[in-house]
Amino acid sequence: MDDPGVWTMGAAMRRIRAGFAALACALALLEPAQADPRRQVIGNWFVTSDADRFDDGVTVVALNVQDANSIALRCLQGELSLAMLGKYAQGDLFQVKFRVDRWDVIDTVGFAISDSVLQIMTSPQMVRQMMSGSEYALRVTGTTSTRDYVFRAGAAARALVPVVKACPLERK
Repeated sequence: MDDPGVWTMGAAMRRIRAGFAALACALALLEPAQADPRRQVIGNWFVTSDADRFDDGVTVVALNVQDANSIALRCLQGELSLAMLGKYAQGDLFQVKFRVDRWDVIDTVGFAISDSVLQIMTSPQMVRQMMSGSEYALRVTGTTSTRDYVFRAGAAARALVPVVKACPLERK
């Protein structure tokens, strides 16, 4: 049990995740007339959309929180990426194996952009698979450890659409 007066990284991450889950539940209970169209719950995904203040761009994030883990598909400044919350050493590079259902394993890399966010390089193939699969598995290998993560896709087919609309898979 965590000491309420001590904020370890693990305790902070659990509180953040619990806050996201509580926020998602609260938004799910709102009547449609009261709901903010920029913040919505779609199945097991929490989707946010915010206009960029300096150009016509938009930032869209679809967050999936399960147990003590979370994954997000993001469109930030016109770039698509996958992010995982966790405990990382900022600047560390990770090898990532990504698999949807029983499809081929995709090898990619992740970079700890902070002590709590691992940004994973994505490809159009990864995102298409995410939108049509039922489960995601990731094997994240750093310099000292390897850890596996599994996420239920749930309503990804609908929840990831706003992200892909903001960051199209096929560039013109």
